[in-house]
Amino acid sequence: VDTGKTWKETPMPTSGINAWTFYPDSTRGFLVYLKEMYSTSDAGTSWQKMSFTGITADMYLLNIFIKNEDTLFLSTQNDNVGGFIYLSPDKGKTWKQVASNLISNAIDNALHSIYFTTPAHGFGDSQGFYVETKDGGNTWTQKNFTDVNTIDHNALKCSNGRVYWGRYQGIWSSPNGDPSNATLLVNCQGSPLRFHMFGSTIYTVDDLNNNFIFSTDSGNTWNTKVIDPTMSIFPYDVTFLNKNAGIVVGSSLNVFRTNDGGNTWAKYVYGAGDGLKNIYCKTQNECFIGGNNGRLFHTIDGGSNWNYQDLGTNTLKMIQFPTPDTGYVSMNNTLFRSIDGGTTWKTETQPTSGGYMNFITKDMGFMAFDGFGAIQQTTEAGITWNSIDDYVYDTKPSKAINPMPFVIKFI
Repeated sequence: VDTGKTWKETPMPTSGINAWTFYPDSTRGFLVYLKEMYSTSDAGTSWQKMSFTGITADMYLLNIFIKNEDTLFLSTQNDNVGGFIYLSPDKGKTWKQVASNLISNAIDNALHSIYFTTPAHGFGDSQGFYVETKDGGNTWTQKNFTDVNTIDHNALKCSNGRVYWGRYQGIWSSPNGDPSNATLLVNCQGSPLRFHMFGSTIYTVDDLNNNFIFSTDSGNTWNTKVIDPTMSIFPYDVTFLNKNAGIVVGSSLNVFRTNDGGNTWAKYVYGAGDGLKNIYCKTQNECFIGGNNGRLFHTIDGGSNWNYQDLGTNTLKMIQFPTPDTGYVSMNNTLFRSIDGGTTWKTETQPTSGGYMNFITKDMGFMAFDGFGAIQQTTEAGITWNSIDDYVYDTKPSKAINPMPFVIKFI
């Protein structure tokens, strides 16, 4: 309820979920799984199993769609992998079959979306075919695509009557909602994810690269914006709460948020999907944890709550505080120093990988490379470094027939 900053886990009413949908009020909704259907009136905090009639016992419930306050549609299939559509005029209490044997040459015959351009005229999209109704959904006519790889996702009807689809490697549009009349508007690397519309503004994201795709004139022209040029996100989904605030979730638990309509994006996740490296505790309640991709976590209440900073993009190898205020974090060829207890960090250059670090005081410390025996010392808090070994013991034994012996030094 706070735009993704914190999350509360609620128990699922069943062992899985095939699909769910919510009314515009975001509190009432439905979910389906196999042969069961559930409803909620409190935004998913609790679910009630629904009793319904009209659906034959061999049907599996795949997708559920809301047309209006009372009318719902179900996409189903049976063991024969046939595609079926059911209609309910009373919020899911009773159902009637309105389409059957929706089969194409594609593997998947489930409907991905159902949308209406007028209360009577509507379409449904699947892989390899689409269906059309002219009587509000009581009867449907199937039409096959010539390319069975045509997959339509999250069709969006705009105020100007135009419908948009995200298909593989492009955004397509039709002036009357008919997929057979669709024309290519934008080339994509992958498939655009769900569309979000606010007036004449439309947002979506390419699922195979870092591109945020948007239009400000109801889809007549489109532009792209790179979400993060430093890493591959591989987006899984995108949602916009309003015209300005949006969130993209991608691989490795990477989440990016925008507060200015996609103009700028910031990494926004309280998690460590990239993995953790080490932990350092100043007290029993205050601890720091370093991540494999440069994320430094911090708690002051014994781990009940955590915040974080992204110091870099490589592994944070060691964390140390020689005094309560002065702390150091090592990374490949980089040293981070804080003089305010870890609130802010200044970046310094250090000559090793930072595999081993020990600061005796707030200014004097040692750093060693973990691949060979280079040891460096600083007496100026990491601003300058000096080599303090003579490299005599750096040479590893040779595999030659007459290898040079080790040198052992006693100090």
